[in-house]
Amino acid sequence: MNKKIIALLAIVGICAVSIPLSIWIISLSSSTTTNTPEIPTITSYSPRSFLRVNTSATEEFSITTSFPSGTHLSYTWTVNGTNQSLNASSFLFDANGKISEEVYKIKVSVTDGNVILQHTWTVLVSDHSGGLIIDHECVDWTSIPIEYITLAKELNFHYAHTSHGGQITSGLYDLQSLNPVFNFSSGDQTLPDENDTLCIFDGQETEDYITPDLYWETFQGIKYTQNVINNNLALNLSMWSWCTQVNYYSADSIEEYLEVMNEFEQNYSSRGVRFIYMTGNCDTGDFSEHGTPADSGNQNPEGGYQRYLNNQRIREYCLLNDKILFDFGDIECWLYDNDGDFYDYSNFKYDTGSETILVPKRHWQYSNQDEVAHTTEKNCENKAKAFWWMLAKIVELNLA
Repeated sequence: MNKKIIALLAIVGICAVSIPLSIWIISLSSSTTTNTPEIPTITSYSPRSFLRVNTSATEEFSITTSFPSGTHLSYTWTVNGTNQSLNASSFLFDANGKISEEVYKIKVSVTDGNVILQHTWTVLVSDHSGGLIIDHECVDWTSIPIEYITLAKELNFHYAHTSHGGQITSGLYDLQSLNPVFNFSSGDQTLPDENDTLCIFDGQETEDYITPDLYWETFQGIKYTQNVINNNLALNLSMWSWCTQVNYYSADSIEEYLEVMNEFEQNYSSRGVRFIYMTGNCDTGDFSEHGTPADSGNQNPEGGYQRYLNNQRIREYCLLNDKILFDFGDIECWLYDNDGDFYDYSNFKYDTGSETILVPKRHWQYSNQDEVAHTTEKNCENKAKAFWWMLAKIVELNLA
C-alpha cells in the first residue's frame, strides 16, 4: 500500500547554516623568534554564519579563539562596515527598525596586538520565514521529538550520490542499529513500500553511481531525474550529493547547478516535491599542522579554497532564496559529544595573495579513510543524525 504524499509547501525557518568568512592576518609589527608558538585560530562561533532574523527580533553573536588564557584581547565589531564601538567577545544585533529583506554583514576582529582573527556573518532581516539549512547545529538527535520522527517516516526520499554521498546511508544503517526508532528502507534503483519506515529510492532508474552528468549537468541526466520523480508519485523529496567536483568546478558551473535545481523545483511545485541542495565535502585542504597519514592524498590547499568559495555560494543562494540545504561540508568540520553538541571547529590558513583566510576543512579525527566511504563511521553517523533532524524539521514546520 502506497503511503500518502505529503505536499511540502513553504518550509519555515532557518535551522542552521554554514561556514563563515573567517580571516587570519599576521601584523607587520609581529616579531620574529626562533621557536614560534602555534598561531591562534578560531575554535568556535555563534550563531550560524548565514541566518535569517525577524524584524522584531534580536540576535547575539560571539566568537571563541585559541589565544592563551589571560591574553589581553581587543575586539572590534562592524555592521556593513560601520564600527559598533564595542570591545567585547559578543555583540547583540537588534533588527527592530531594520528594512525587511535587507542583508547585513556582521564582522568581528579580535587581536592580541600581533595576530588578528576575523569572522563574518551574513544576516538576512526578513518578516517572513523560509528555507531550511542543516549543518553542525543540527546533529543533536536527542532533541528530535519522537512524534516528528514518526511523521518523517511517511516521507519518501529520492537520493542520488556517489561514494562520498554513501556516508549518509552508511550512517543511517548505524543509527538504525543503535536505535530501531530510526528505521528506514533503501531500495537500489527502486522505491520500497513499507509502513512506518522511511523509504529511500537510491540512485536513478538505470544507474546507481550518480555523477553530476547523471542528475543535473546534462540533458540526459535531467531526464533520468525526471523519470524517477514521474514514475514514483509517492516521492516528496529529491537530493543529489557532490563528490569532489566542488574542489575544481568554476563559479559558472556552480551557478548552473543552482539554476537546474531551481528549475526542478519549479517544474514539480504542483506536486509539492522539494529538491534539497547540498554542499561538497571538505576532504581537501592543508593538513600539515593537524592531520593524519590518511590525509596525505587530500593535501591540496588550492582545491580546498576553491571548494570553500563554491560552498559559500551555495549557502548564500539557499539562504536568500528559501531553499533546503543539507550542509554536508560544514558538518564534518566539527567535533561533537555523544549527544551531538558541537565543540571544536577545524580550518587551515590559505593565502589568497591579498589576505590570509581561514578555510574550513574536515576535522582530522574523521580522516581514517579505511573505515567507510572515505571517512570514519562517526562522521557518517553525524551526517545521518543531521539527515533525520532535517526530515523531522520538514514535517514539523509544515504540520504534516
